[in-house]
Amino acid sequence: MNFIFTSSKDNLYLQMSDMLGRKQYLFTIEKNNYELFSIREDKKYSKESMLIAFPFFELIEPIDLINFLWGIIPLKFQSNSDFYSDQLNKIMFKTVESENGHLVNEISFQINNDNNEINLIIIEREFDMEYPHLINN
Repeated sequence: MNFIFTSSKDNLYLQMSDMLGRKQYLFTIEKNNYELFSIREDKKYSKESMLIAFPFFELIEPIDLINFLWGIIPLKFQSNSDFYSDQLNKIMFKTVESENGHLVNEISFQINNDNNEINLIIIEREFDMEYPHLINN
């Protein structure tokens, strides 16, 4: 799925679209609380359903996703290598040099207990841009 987002230090509003460009989901993080809303079905998902759809939230906190999208690897995941792992799971990072320094442009979550891999690839960032239509008040 493709997505666009607007974010501040503590908040994230992310709109996901399918391959045809149709709006599918609105994902919000506000002060480390998160929710997923289906635009097409007009319904809010439970936290349990979100973990099924996005199992990487078993490995990270919502604020970590905000940091990743800003291009930052949170301190708890930093080491001398490009990946973080525990006994069952692994998170790998790829960075790219930009006018704003080195930024994370790809995060791979390998969730071994389910033998899943989820790749989050950031193709383009527009700093200092806002998409107020994503913020649902």
